[in-house]
Amino acid sequence: MPNIEMWGFGHMDKFTLTEYQVYAEILRQFNKEPFKNDFVITIVSSRCFNGNEAQQPFIRICSSEQAHTERIIEILQKIQKEKGIKFDIEVQPLARFIPAEK
Repeated sequence: MPNIEMWGFGHMDKFTLTEYQVYAEILRQFNKEPFKNDFVITIVSSRCFNGNEAQQPFIRICSSEQAHTERIIEILQKIQKEKGIKFDIEVQPLARFIPAEK
């Protein structure tokens, strides 16, 4: 189960245009993938700054499937290029995922 975490794009009570563009594009692109029923997007209401006090949003990928992770990175880089939106990408391996009972 890939979890795509968006950090530092803004606050949840009010989507920023950039945050919404990235979120909408992730949904659009990921819904074409074989893992479309497995991924989740977590939007963390935050702002991130570097040492020069410039905003530096990032997307963290947490996934137990390495193949999914590599494809997710490709998609995120495509979004950056096509939309001209800059954000860092952080990969955090997920050792195990235990789904809730349905």
